Amino acid sequence: MVQSAGQEAAVRPFCAWNECWMKRPDLQPGYDGWQAVDAAPQGTGSGQRCHGPAPVKAIKEGRLDVPFDVATFFAATNATCATWVHLENGELKQAFPSSRHYIGNNISTKGVGSERCEDITHCYKYPEEHILSTALPYVAAYGPALKSTLLLKVTALVRDKHPLSTSSATFLAWQEIHFRAPGLTIQVPESVIQFRPTEAKIQLHNPLPESLPDSVVSVSGQGLVHKERCYRLGPTEAGTARWLRIPFTPTQAGARRLTVHVESSGLIQPCRSLRTVRVIPAGLQSSTLSQEAA
Repeated sequence: MVQSAGQEAAVRPFCAWNECWMKRPDLQPGYDGWQAVDAAPQGTGSGQRCHGPAPVKAIKEGRLDVPFDVATFFAATNATCATWVHLENGELKQAFPSSRHYIGNNISTKGVGSERCEDITHCYKYPEEHILSTALPYVAAYGPALKSTLLLKVTALVRDKHPLSTSSATFLAWQEIHFRAPGLTIQVPESVIQFRPTEAKIQLHNPLPESLPDSVVSVSGQGLVHKERCYRLGPTEAGTARWLRIPFTPTQAGARRLTVHVESSGLIQPCRSLRTVRVIPAGLQSSTLSQEAA
């Protein structure tokens, strides 16, 4: 993409789609199982459409002839990245050879039955060299540049011009820096009793070198908290933490999720954290607790 003067660049740090498990009797044997599906409408020359289902195995093998839309998913995980420099005379000059190492380095999904992140890059791509990103605390000076993302791309351009020659060499390098947001921790029992009052403790840690202005904490959870609750916290000084106790009474049995959002004018993005809580039915509490103790 060539940008004109004053035009801003947009960095898309990730792309998301769904997977579903299905039989593919329309294909040759070997392509049953996980299929990639992107339900977001995509613009085409003939209007809008969705993509998939595309066998994950076909994406890994580069079988672009396998339906449906394998080429789209293959490009999203294996695209070649080429960098061009727009010279003052209007000429476009490639800064360095094209590379596929910048696309599809980390492909992950939510783990089954847990909140952990499961790496499935090997399901979409054969092993290749990965790029390491740097994680640093962000400071207020980066705020205007970061806007709505915690990703900062630092670019350096060098032109080597020989005084006795009309030609010049152009070199370009960049580093993507992922910044760490303030820490949000939820402490709550793993198992609670239905209709029995309990509480959760929420900690907001401020790693910034300056005070974090007043924050608004929103707590929600179907079967745990009746409607969404909002609490106001005072300023959180640099390098310190603030605690908030949230009393609640679970009303629905089973696995329930407690979600916490924190918003502040000093944050680039709202902080979000969640915990899964097992609610034991009121009538089964004695036998369940006895079994756990045994």
